[in-house]
Amino acid sequence: MSLENILSEILKEGEEEKLKIIRDAHEMADNILAKAKEDIKEFKREQGEKINKEAMSVKERIITSFELKKDKELLTEKKRVLDEVFDKVIKKVKSLPKEEYLNFLERLILKYVQTGDEQLFISEDDKKIVDEGFLKRINEKLRTSGKAGNIVLSEETASILGGVILGRENIKINASLELIVEDIREKWEKEVGQILFS
Repeated sequence: MSLENILSEILKEGEEEKLKIIRDAHEMADNILAKAKEDIKEFKREQGEKINKEAMSVKERIITSFELKKDKELLTEKKRVLDEVFDKVIKKVKSLPKEEYLNFLERLILKYVQTGDEQLFISEDDKKIVDEGFLKRINEKLRTSGKAGNIVLSEETASILGGVILGRENIKINASLELIVEDIREKWEKEVGQILFS
């Protein structure tokens, strides 16, 4: 299952949450505006025409203040929902069946390897499923493509959720799951936001 398919599935799940957020925001806005209008109307009756201009000013400030607060809360909620969507992408990838996840790691290594002499840094969880057979298969494919084919698994674990980091001398290529999803988020965040919140 590709990241795009996973993202599409999660976006569908987020649609219901989006509608609830919008309904709640509208209900809260209606209640506050109704209360503000009622308060302003009563104030006008008690104070008369002399204070009418000031009351209008107060009303505008209340509404403006509320709208700013509502916008800020909505932006905060949108960010929270987007964070949740992209966290679900990482969880979906991590919960792939073992062979699918190993194929994902293999594609990352083959895509980002430079010479074929790199050290492979992976998470502690991934060390439990990456074995010599996996490394042998990778190295054979690298040799077939004209690279050294000497990838070795580092004894050090990487502080990542998934994916790989390839290291050679002073160079490290970060193809961690977190960074990949962050790159996808930067490219797709506006479009995902429009789908979820329009």
